[in-house]
Amino acid sequence: MMRHHNQTVRTFFHSLLVAVVVAAGLLVFRRFTWGAGFAIGSALSLFSLLSLRLAIPNLFYKGAPKYSSGLLQLLLLMKLPIYAIGLYFATRMGSAAAFAAFLGCCLVPGIISIGTIAKAFIESNRTLKSLHAVHAPVTLAPEVEDLNRRVAVIKAGAQEPAALPIQAPAIR
Repeated sequence: MMRHHNQTVRTFFHSLLVAVVVAAGLLVFRRFTWGAGFAIGSALSLFSLLSLRLAIPNLFYKGAPKYSSGLLQLLLLMKLPIYAIGLYFATRMGSAAAFAAFLGCCLVPGIISIGTIAKAFIESNRTLKSLHAVHAPVTLAPEVEDLNRRVAVIKAGAQEPAALPIQAPAIR
């Protein structure tokens, strides 16, 4: 579960970075309607990812009630007015902003697809796979090192030969 959480957070921040860079680039090149439309669409896309990231683990867990799927449907239905308001503003700015909003809405699925393709490409190439596999050495917390030292002392004490008890003469 932790791996999926990290992937979702990484996807969110990569999408946010791309959204900011593209929207700022459009504003720098004086494409204000395109920039505003893309910002609206990417905000809706990021909102969708974030709301699902929060809703799924909180609704579907081991021992969850049977009405969890109904609550998810209700949540998805309650998100529709937010999408409608965002797309209303994008279409009121003109067709260029509406098209840019469409591209912004495709941002998170695009980032997920690009990440998947890049991961598959790295896994299929031996050189890239070996470069990707190099990680920094793991450092242990002092508590763990202390615990390892105690275990080593206990193991060393267990390996010493035990003194044999004095044999008593056999009773006849």
